[in-house]
Amino acid sequence: MAQILAIYGLVSSVIIQGDLEEKMPLYQGFLQLGAGIAVGLCGLAAGFAIGIVGDAGVRASTQQPRLYIGMVLILIFAEVLGLYGVVVTTEKHDKARVEKHGRGRGDDTGTSEDGDLDSIYLLDIK
Repeated sequence: MAQILAIYGLVSSVIIQGDLEEKMPLYQGFLQLGAGIAVGLCGLAAGFAIGIVGDAGVRASTQQPRLYIGMVLILIFAEVLGLYGVVVTTEKHDKARVEKHGRGRGDDTGTSEDGDLDSIYLLDIK
């Protein structure tokens, strides 16, 4: 059951990597960082929960076989924690994309409509 948590992280990293650019606003970089941290911490929490519940559940189901169904249900609920991380990552990625294309804070030049500087560039790699 825990293998899918690694796949969640891999899919999220591929989605985030698709929007990396040479010059990128600071807020977009922080949104992508937050998205990666969200999926990572959710995967870590889900992994701990699956490990603890799996260990205790297997030990208990050997003594009382009726507990197996309940253990599987609790493992599914623990796995949903990782899925929540993917949902948060997708939301943050979409927000970074919307703000980058001018429908959020400003246009692609980094300035808002009134001409104020709206963002600082995080990456300037040559």
